[in-house]
Amino acid sequence: MKTKDEYADIFKKNLVGLLTEAENLIKFVNSHRDVINKLVPGTGLSLTLLQFTISAAMSSNPEILVHGFIKRSCGYWDQIASQNLIFLTQNANTIFSEAPEKEVAEFSRAFELTDANGVKILTDEKILTLWGIFRAMVISSVKYIHMRREPGDGKYNNPTYFQEISLNYYIKLFNIKMD
Repeated sequence: MKTKDEYADIFKKNLVGLLTEAENLIKFVNSHRDVINKLVPGTGLSLTLLQFTISAAMSSNPEILVHGFIKRSCGYWDQIASQNLIFLTQNANTIFSEAPEKEVAEFSRAFELTDANGVKILTDEKILTLWGIFRAMVISSVKYIHMRREPGDGKYNNPTYFQEISLNYYIKLFNIKMD
C-alpha cells in the first residue's frame, strides 16, 4: 500500500500533467488565432502565466497542492465524474483559484471556440484527455484522504480529515481500486 506522501506525489504529477496539457491546448487554440480574433479582436490565450504556474506547481509541496485541490473541488467531484463541461467552464476559477483568474477564464473560453464553420476548435479527444487527468487527480485525492485518515483494524484512526467527504461513495463513483 502506498503512503499518503506517495499519493500526494501522484497528485502533483497529475496536476503538472493537467497544466502541461492546458499549455498544449492553448498553443493549439492560438494556432487558430484567426478564428479567435474574429470572435474577440486582438486576443489570444496567454502562455506566460501558465508556464509560471507549471514551474510553481513543480516546486510546490505536494501535500499543500492536494489539500488545496480537495478543499476547492470536493463539492464538484460528481460533476467531474459525469464530465460536465458546462460545470468545468463555469467553475474553473473556483477549482483553480490560485491560478491567475484571467488565464483560467481564457482557458475556459477555449472550450467554446469554433471555427468559421461552427466546428469546435478543441476536439473531443483533447477534451477527454483533460477529463482523464481530472479523474486521476480526484482518484489520487481520494486515496490521499484515505491514508491521511490512517486506516487500521477496519476503522480510521483519524476520521476527521475531510470528514465531510464520503470516501465509499467516491470509491464507487470513480470505480477506484484501493491498494
